[in-house]
Amino acid sequence: MALVSPRENTDRRVSPRAPIDWYDEGEHRRKIAEVLNLIVALVDDIRAFVRDHVSVAIYGAMRTSTVSGTYNLGAGWTKYTDFDQQNVTPKGTTFDTATDTFQINANGIYMFYLGFTFDHNESNQGRSFQFRLFNEADSTALGSPVDIGVGRNTPVTNFAFQFMFEIADANEDDAIRIELGNGSSINGTFSEFEVGVYSIGELQGVDEIGNPAA
Repeated sequence: MALVSPRENTDRRVSPRAPIDWYDEGEHRRKIAEVLNLIVALVDDIRAFVRDHVSVAIYGAMRTSTVSGTYNLGAGWTKYTDFDQQNVTPKGTTFDTATDTFQINANGIYMFYLGFTFDHNESNQGRSFQFRLFNEADSTALGSPVDIGVGRNTPVTNFAFQFMFEIADANEDDAIRIELGNGSSINGTFSEFEVGVYSIGELQGVDEIGNPAA
């Protein structure tokens, strides 16, 4: 066998091989679809975990700190308009003493409470009136009105009540007011009037973690 010198070896030319085409567009699209499906499934799992295991506090309240104006209640409904102070810094809610309304910024189940002291005229007979929550955005009441009875020879009525209600997605950020009336003719002033809402419960979505107002 003849030996090949190093120079002869380096001078040889090797024909380049044709490049191998590894790219398959259909396979590429399938892989992307698989990754996206995994991401969607992961997000769903996170939402389920958050809904079952994470709680968030949402609250707010406002009151009348001085004697209100005179209210003449009767057969119709009258909006309460004398709120002048917030009890706490609200979280996930908006309590507006300028418009005497409140808003809830996240859907869910909430507890509402109301308490007042009503100094009214005394006509030596039993009377009754009601209160209700009224959504100003869609002009509907939230739940049924609550009856308030006034006994005979009773110039002052102290009242406290609470109930649960639901805010749907469509009603987030709607202005809600307090209405009184729909009963006997009665007039007087409120020396104390306080309303509030609170919720410590499940989140409705991942986007609400740490930011119920989102």
